[in-house]
Amino acid sequence: MLENYNLNSTKLLTQKDIILKTSIFLIGFLLILVQNWINPILILYPIVSFSFSLFFQIIESNKKITEIEDSIISYNPFGGGGGNSNILTIFSYLQMLLIFTAGLDSLFHPQLVDNFFLFFLIPLVFLYGFEFFLLL
Repeated sequence: MLENYNLNSTKLLTQKDIILKTSIFLIGFLLILVQNWINPILILYPIVSFSFSLFFQIIESNKKITEIEDSIISYNPFGGGGGNSNILTIFSYLQMLLIFTAGLDSLFHPQLVDNFFLFFLIPLVFLYGFEFFLLL
């Protein structure tokens, strides 16, 4: 007797964890877009982190359904998907927070961001590199 263990796209995208993470990300992302950033490359950092997070979350949710009960060996091609997803989600939220605070500083004190943009960029690049270091 063969059973279909795969999730279809509607069941996959209506899971509670994916909807919650995506809604929080979209609210933060809309707050960043309201600030009218001229350089769109700065906004790509949290988008890339969050897309990897969704990838690992989908793998983790599919893994729970396709596991064989009472199996000694479990197949994890990318490691623990849930832990990786949580790390990437937290760091994408932190990156959005840093971009949002830099945007607020640029609105209230544009001379600070013009003169000291490197000091705003260093923590963002550090977080982006450090999150992928934690995945190893």
